[in-house]
Amino acid sequence: MSDHDIEILGQKMSFPKTIHGAITAVVFSIVITIIVYIALVIAGDTTSSIVNRLVIGKTIDGENLNEDIYQIQFWTPSKDTEPHVDDSDQQWQRDVIARNNVKKENESFGVKLTSNSKVNGYRRHEVYGKGRSDAKSGYWWVLTVNKDYDVSEFVTEYQKYWKTKDAVYVEVSNYNGNYE
Repeated sequence: MSDHDIEILGQKMSFPKTIHGAITAVVFSIVITIIVYIALVIAGDTTSSIVNRLVIGKTIDGENLNEDIYQIQFWTPSKDTEPHVDDSDQQWQRDVIARNNVKKENESFGVKLTSNSKVNGYRRHEVYGKGRSDAKSGYWWVLTVNKDYDVSEFVTEYQKYWKTKDAVYVEVSNYNGNYE
């Protein structure tokens, strides 16, 4: 290591060798220090408010910013459902599996759901579990919707898309995570 180098945690760094390099390093350090100071000290309440609004969804006063949304959770078959489907399962599930394009049908269902302006979005996870029927694989959806989107509207859309008149099991939770 030369006289002008330093090593921190195994990283070798050179000191600026010219006055221009030294000035650049000092200015850069000052700018970073000012940005951190503004973000943490001067704009503390503003920064905190922005973080709360983006991450937590509440203002500093505790006002809930997302009272106008809730979530509908439900199940659909996946490609891994097939080995678990038998005569005791609902006919529509057997029909979906028989068509042999269940992944594409789920993708199309997601597009159909989000084409409604009252639906903010969804996430879909592959799951395995047991409910009222035998244990099986499938997709578990979490659909975020506006308050003016009624669950019965969703159930009608589900039954129409999947060509079933059977009851649809859904779980509904409000923004605070309470199930209704």
